[in-house]
Amino acid sequence: MTDPNQPTPAAPPVDDEEDMELEDEPTPAPRAPKVKAAPDASLVQRAWAVQRNVEGRIQSVTRGRIARVLRMARKPEPEEFRQSSIIVLVGIGVIGALGFFTYLFMSWLLRSMGAGA
Repeated sequence: MTDPNQPTPAAPPVDDEEDMELEDEPTPAPRAPKVKAAPDASLVQRAWAVQRNVEGRIQSVTRGRIARVLRMARKPEPEEFRQSSIIVLVGIGVIGALGFFTYLFMSWLLRSMGAGA
């Protein structure tokens, strides 16, 4: 039995925004069935079958999570773009330097073992 004088534990906070996101998320539409032209179909009929397949794939992208991300995407401000570019260039430079120093170390190691030219 619980003591009525003891405080009851607090319920965990409810994140209403997260619940709303889950409720608003559309259910993914079933993929369009792949249309195949008969083996003896003409070139035009086969081309139309390919066209319908491509259109079906594009329509499936316009729904669901990918479409929501694309709708939320925006063009970055110049300062944000500059900062992202600098971060990417620094990362490329670090990876390149690691590769170069690995090359130098391996060539030194091979020369010291007498296997290098």
